[in-house]
Amino acid sequence: APNTGMSACFDCPANSASLAGASSCDYDPPDCSPCIDRSTVKIRVVSHGQVTDAYWKRMVRVMTVAGQLMNVNLVVKLGYLQRLSEMQLGIENALEEEPDAIIVTLPSSDLLETVQRAAQIVPVFSFNTGTHLAKSAGSLGHIGMNE
Repeated sequence: APNTGMSACFDCPANSASLAGASSCDYDPPDCSPCIDRSTVKIRVVSHGQVTDAYWKRMVRVMTVAGQLMNVNLVVKLGYLQRLSEMQLGIENALEEEPDAIIVTLPSSDLLETVQRAAQIVPVFSFNTGTHLAKSAGSLGHIGMNE
């Protein structure tokens, strides 16, 4: 049947929410089935991005809306730009929450060991920076561009 509007999979999180400039209600996720309960899926995002940066504010908003649309428990933690040791700890703390997956940025090869350990426990995906490190880090997929 053709898509005629909002999917039965999700409720509109807010009429004013936006996903890449569109109303969240205008987007129908692919393969979205009301029969799949994703409410127990936990995804943790650990990034070097700064909460005060306009780009990262938008990234958090888009990730949050995507999590709502897919009805998953998504938590985004930013602010590890200054000390990579804090980002390593952030990844380890995320693992303690027993997530179903972790999404990370890879701003430095100094994170490889930590991300590789995480990838042995849960699926790891990467985005933004670190395209050249993603495969060796154990990332199952990377969204970004060559820098």
